[in-house]
Amino acid sequence: MLLLLGDGTSLQATELPGRGPWTFLLLTSAPGVPEGPGDGGVAWFLTRFGRVVVPDLRGRPGWGGPAEAPDHLDLVDDLDQVRTRAGLGRPVLVGLGGLAPLALRAAAEQPWAWRALILASPADGHGVTSDPDQLGLPVLVLAAGPPPTEQAEAVERLLGRLGQGPGWSGIAPDAPPR
Repeated sequence: MLLLLGDGTSLQATELPGRGPWTFLLLTSAPGVPEGPGDGGVAWFLTRFGRVVVPDLRGRPGWGGPAEAPDHLDLVDDLDQVRTRAGLGRPVLVGLGGLAPLALRAAAEQPWAWRALILASPADGHGVTSDPDQLGLPVLVLAAGPPPTEQAEAVERLLGRLGQGPGWSGIAPDAPPR
């Protein structure tokens, strides 16, 4: 899907339908999505729980910079625009590898926008430098490379703590009033 952002530019996002009621906004530095479930990848893994939207943020202001940089907030704003313009409601935000710090910052800056946060640090262990427990929303931090069964069980436990999923376009029961 092609989304028009507030600054007049467009942003490409890939949407994968899922089997469950949840919606995920997946941040990855390699936004190309494998062709099918047999090709693996986190995006296809998450489709067992619901729809997955993967925005291509490459080339956006703040891309590739440190999470502390002022223009990194431009990327946080882009995420909010992707969330609203794609009609995602309050998705579960997922940050992989080098974009885990961006997901963490987006959750800290706009905790009302997300149902939960899932972070997967890169294999070198760097990436999540802040304490995600101080965000005020459910957080799951996955270590690099645990077996897929353990990852699925951890995600299931997190989603179970959130209650019934809001569905594709539903409003979460704990969403602020409009």
